[in-house]
Amino acid sequence: MNIISVDLGTTNIKTAVYDQSLQMLHLAAEPVAYQKNEDFVEFDAEQYFSLVLSMIQQAAACGWQKNGKKTAQIVLTGQAESLILLDQNHRPVCPGISWMDMRSLEECSQLSAVFSQT
Repeated sequence: MNIISVDLGTTNIKTAVYDQSLQMLHLAAEPVAYQKNEDFVEFDAEQYFSLVLSMIQQAAACGWQKNGKKTAQIVLTGQAESLILLDQNHRPVCPGISWMDMRSLEECSQLSAVFSQT
């Protein structure tokens, strides 16, 4: 049994394959592409998802080649939130919004003034 770990990082998406003894069989990383415009930090959600799927497929194939075992688990990790709005067909309706986006800074300041930060 192999385990694939996917780290949805801010700068890179990383995949690693481990065997049952948690010995690493494969490690790969691909950069995340952002469109930045002043306070806006967005990304192409379909491109991002396609990259994640491709990396998982490559990791599974590499694990199989190294020890002949199938993938039994896929673990996803991520540090921060991003927003992807979907339509009824589960397709993005606009670019994804990264946690680094600062367009709501004014609203955050207004809320902080009203609510205690303790």
